[in-house]
Amino acid sequence: MRKSLTIFALGAIMMALGACHTTEANYRAAYDVAKAKAVADREEIDPEVQAQIERAKKRRQQIYIVGTDTVTVTSRFVSREDEPDGEVPEFLVVVNEFEQRFNALAMMRRLRENGIPAAMVVRNSDPTYYVIAESADSVAAVPALMEKAAKETAKLGLADGYPMVLRNPNRKK
Repeated sequence: MRKSLTIFALGAIMMALGACHTTEANYRAAYDVAKAKAVADREEIDPEVQAQIERAKKRRQQIYIVGTDTVTVTSRFVSREDEPDGEVPEFLVVVNEFEQRFNALAMMRRLRENGIPAAMVVRNSDPTYYVIAESADSVAAVPALMEKAAKETAKLGLADGYPMVLRNPNRKK
């Protein structure tokens, strides 16, 4: 009796497991629906903006659209280097970066001497030292600050790729 119950239970389990598998046709149908939705979503975005978004994803950056401007933002956990107790705003306009603290502080002093009193130096854990010309707590102010920083630092000769925007995710609100 006990043996027949065990055999019956095993048979029922085998039948139940055999009936639950998904077919390749089901996977294909779900894949096609998801692919069509992704293509439809991409077609609504300007191809130039789409290409910029794809490049940003590869570099772990975020794209913000502010009015008619597109702002590419790189997130890094940073702390203030020139004033250890100083506050670090959320969005930072970077005009250069250095691996040596001395060079970053020297450039910050040059910026302050040339009429940019808000200049500061922040660093991440690598340590990479970022020289900041302007900063804001809102992404809405960033495009104007980038233009301002580019004009103010033009005589210093910025390297390619600057100014860029750095976001400080550990900003306390």
